[in-house]
Amino acid sequence: MNSDSPNMGYVGQTVSGTCTSIVKKKLEEIGFNVYHFNANEPGLEVLDSLKYLTHLVVSIPSVLLRHQDFLRSALVDGNLRWLCYFSSTSVYGNCVGAWIVENHPVNPTRKVAKARFAAEQGWSQFGHHLGLHVHTFRLGGIYGPGRRMRTRRSYTSRIHVADVCQAFKACISKPFLGNIYNIVNDNPVPTAEVFAFARDLMEKKWPGHIKQFKFADQIDQDTNN
Repeated sequence: MNSDSPNMGYVGQTVSGTCTSIVKKKLEEIGFNVYHFNANEPGLEVLDSLKYLTHLVVSIPSVLLRHQDFLRSALVDGNLRWLCYFSSTSVYGNCVGAWIVENHPVNPTRKVAKARFAAEQGWSQFGHHLGLHVHTFRLGGIYGPGRRMRTRRSYTSRIHVADVCQAFKACISKPFLGNIYNIVNDNPVPTAEVFAFARDLMEKKWPGHIKQFKFADQIDQDTNN
C-alpha cells in the first residue's frame, strides 16, 4: 500500500520511516514501511533502505554526528534529491516573546537546543557534499492530537501538527528558495493564556468536567512565597 503522512492526505507515494517505540505496528497498519531505530546502533536494514529514498526528513539531532560515514556511504550513490531537517525555534534562545525572523542571531542555551543547532550545521554541510540543497524547518512547540501540554516556559511559539505537514508537503511539491524557515503560528503568547483559552472552549462543550490545574509560573510563584 502506498500511503502518505497523516494530515497530508494520499499522494501515491511510498513512505518509510523509523520509530523507537511500540507504535511501529500502528504505523504499519496505515501503510508505512517502518523500521525500528536505535540511534546508538542503527541496524543495517535501516541504512540499506536509505539508498532507495528520493526525499529524506530527519527530526532527531544526534544521528548525523554519530553515524556520518554510514549515512554518506548509503546516500552518496542513492536516489536522494531532497533533504529536510526538522529543527526547533529553541535555537534562538529565550527572546521573551519578541518577534523573531529567520535571520535573527541564534543563541541556544539549553543542551537540546545546542544539539539542534549543531545538527542544522551538520546536515547543511552533509547536503553540500551530496550536492543537495538542505531545507531546515525551525518548528515551534507542536500541538495537536497525541501531543502533551507543557508548562515549563512562559512564552513559546507554536504550530499545529497538521500545519507542519502542510508546510512539508508544499516544500516537496514546490521547493522554496530559502534554506531556513520558522514554521510557527503568528501569535506567541504566554503558555497560561493558551491553556486558559483551551480550557474555556472545553468547559463550554463539557461543563463541569474540566479539572483545574496550576501552570508552571504559578507553581514557581507558590514555591518562592
